Amino acid sequence: MKLLFLSTILLASILEFFGDASFKTFARTNNYSILSGGLFIYAMMIAVIISILRYSNVIYMNTQWDAVSIIVEATLGYILLGERITNVYQLSGIGLIIIGVILMNIGTIPL
Repeated sequence: MKLLFLSTILLASILEFFGDASFKTFARTNNYSILSGGLFIYAMMIAVIISILRYSNVIYMNTQWDAVSIIVEATLGYILLGERITNVYQLSGIGLIIIGVILMNIGTIPL
């Protein structure tokens, strides 16, 4: 059950990255087809979140999703978009988020 939960959270986070990347591209190009694609991706992400809420509560789901999303978006932003953060405090913040995800996954999924 927890593996399915985390896999679905990961899927929502990946969708969020591609939606955000689409919005970034739209913001810099005013290409409305890119905006439409981003909106469609976000609609898919909402469907995934609704499926997550079938077996979790809002607090747990949102905490996990926000944290995993930060990790996924930072990683994919680095790899695919060439974005960087170099401030040691910001990098430490990402490290603390990783620790938070580990701590949040101790125990069962609350309903």
